[in-house]
Amino acid sequence: MNKVTLKQWHMFQAVVKYGGFAQASEKIFKSTSSVHHSVNKLEEMLNVSLLKVEGRKTRLTSHGKKILCLVEKLLSDACNLETYVAGLTRLQDSNIKIAVDELFPIGILRSVLQSTSNELLLKQLEITQVSTASFDDEYHSDVVLSVLNSAASGFSVKSVVSVRYVAVVGTKNSAFDSTNVVSASALNKHIEITVDRNAATSSVDSSINNSCWKVDKLSSAIELVCEGIGYAWLPYPDVQHLIAEGKLRKIVFFDQPNIREVDFYLNVRQDLSLKPGVESIVHHFKSFDSSHKFEPMALSE
Repeated sequence: MNKVTLKQWHMFQAVVKYGGFAQASEKIFKSTSSVHHSVNKLEEMLNVSLLKVEGRKTRLTSHGKKILCLVEKLLSDACNLETYVAGLTRLQDSNIKIAVDELFPIGILRSVLQSTSNELLLKQLEITQVSTASFDDEYHSDVVLSVLNSAASGFSVKSVVSVRYVAVVGTKNSAFDSTNVVSASALNKHIEITVDRNAATSSVDSSINNSCWKVDKLSSAIELVCEGIGYAWLPYPDVQHLIAEGKLRKIVFFDQPNIREVDFYLNVRQDLSLKPGVESIVHHFKSFDSSHKFEPMALSE
């Protein structure tokens, strides 16, 4: 049996949609005889009757009704595929701008973008670090993707990445006992290094902490703690190598959990969610598994 073409399915759909052969021929700019021939050939190839003429009206047969549902999905999928492929050829001229919360681990972002770049050629990609609290979707109207501490208006949430934070102190810091076992309230006498962002890394006891240094970048907080100044709650993916190298030590609490889970939302601007490059980034964020990418953290350490 010869294979049915998308063109034949399209003509069949047009006859149903516009109510007859003559009406369909006008809408799709084909002769009436051409539409007749295409649909008749289609029925012949399938060995099933799809349409019946009753007076001046063309109606679906029982088989035609069932097949029409499948045809509409087929044509819709074909259209989406063509749009997707066309988008791939335009990627080199496409600028994808991402806004990322300052406190989101750069290691995770690097892993996702590396996977994406291996799959697609993204020649124009711009990453801007922002504060979730001050993120303005109107000011950042050119942002396609955002990774923030909350859902953003004008965007749809595509994925949620949970990041582990751990309290750490530099090995150069002699103010902490070598065991690093403390109570949460005992930290009040130590300097806390925080990033000046309204996110989830602020200390539980910050209201009574009289010694708090604020910096504007996560990298600055990491550097200060490594140099032996104070302590900080930092994203584990960004400091695990420093712990392994002996530059940082984990603080162990006997009256509260040693880690905190912070959710970051992958937001996609609603009118651009099908852009191929964006779709690929979303896919890799969704498939990201922190327990696989980063070794589990032993709470007893």
